[in-house]
Amino acid sequence: MTANHTLKNETVMDPRLAEIVGPGKAEYHEFWHMFERAVASNATGRALVCLEEGPHRLSEGLGLQADATAPTHLSWTYTELDRASERLSMKLSALGIVQGSVIAVFLLNTADYILLFWAAARLRATFVPLSPQLLGRGFELKSCFEAVVKVDMVVVQEPQDANALDSILDDTIQQNLSLKVLCDGEVAAIGWTSLKAVVEYGSDIDKAPPRFYAENIPVTILFTSGSTSTPKACGHSARFWSAATHARTVSCRLSKDSRVILHTPPFHILGLGDMLATVKAGATVIMPAKRFNPTASLRAITEQGCTHVSCTSSIIDSMSRELGGQSLSTKLSSLEVINMTAGVLGTDILERTKRVLSSQRVIAFWGMTETLFSLL
Repeated sequence: MTANHTLKNETVMDPRLAEIVGPGKAEYHEFWHMFERAVASNATGRALVCLEEGPHRLSEGLGLQADATAPTHLSWTYTELDRASERLSMKLSALGIVQGSVIAVFLLNTADYILLFWAAARLRATFVPLSPQLLGRGFELKSCFEAVVKVDMVVVQEPQDANALDSILDDTIQQNLSLKVLCDGEVAAIGWTSLKAVVEYGSDIDKAPPRFYAENIPVTILFTSGSTSTPKACGHSARFWSAATHARTVSCRLSKDSRVILHTPPFHILGLGDMLATVKAGATVIMPAKRFNPTASLRAITEQGCTHVSCTSSIIDSMSRELGGQSLSTKLSSLEVINMTAGVLGTDILERTKRVLSSQRVIAFWGMTETLFSLL
């Protein structure tokens, strides 16, 4: 990744990494258009299904109609997600969030996370997903904010998160924030606004923000503690994500018909990589629950006909206990690929994974957050 002014101490990645896979250099510079291509190729296809969220969430402010075929949960097509993310990007631009801005989010597996990512991508802003658990670890959280030159916007899921963040961040960081957004619940903390208020801000705003290709602006900054005592910032360029998503799409054989469960933490490279590869393929992201729940994940596989799922060994253990030794091979027959990562993955774990979930293939992903690629 080229030099930028977003990270104070940039993680330098070997430029040869992006040459490992992919159709050529030109493709890497088209990361920002990946979503538009998915919309064009699968406009009426399902982009997002959130089984724990209501069908009308933010629909009025975003100008969306609830899916009549999914009366109990949120379900958006690619056209609807395109319209929603464009509208949100307009509102954020009017509120001072522009190209080069840094958006730090403490979110769960929700539609808000997907919506905000693609709104940030439209703005060419940097998206920084952070674990909500950091809100209880002030020293680590401060180190994350100190690693970035300036955070312009923060987003939290629940009211207690807003209070926790305010109690941790010092006055200097607070003064630099242009926008503090709460997704769920009533706004009580001073200086915060709701996501609903943001999407409904300025009803006459209908001008899309300007779009550029800026190679020196990271698409994302993820934090890892694998080699340091405090979280280390890892910036990822558009070129990196283009190569990584191409590798994931090809190795996992993703297509428009694929239905991919997203139940790993959204602040981890595995969860974010799953989402981006799914979009690149024009496939469907299925979110069973805001927080990992083995019952919800298994139900999603069986009822939603899911084809791909990513797991750690602890997730496999939880789902295995939930099954209680029962054989669900018939009900899980839609499952084609399981991606495994985190920790040492011995052959016993991989074989047990395939046996428990009856998948046709198991793929072990490996590597540091800075340079994650797949090992088939």
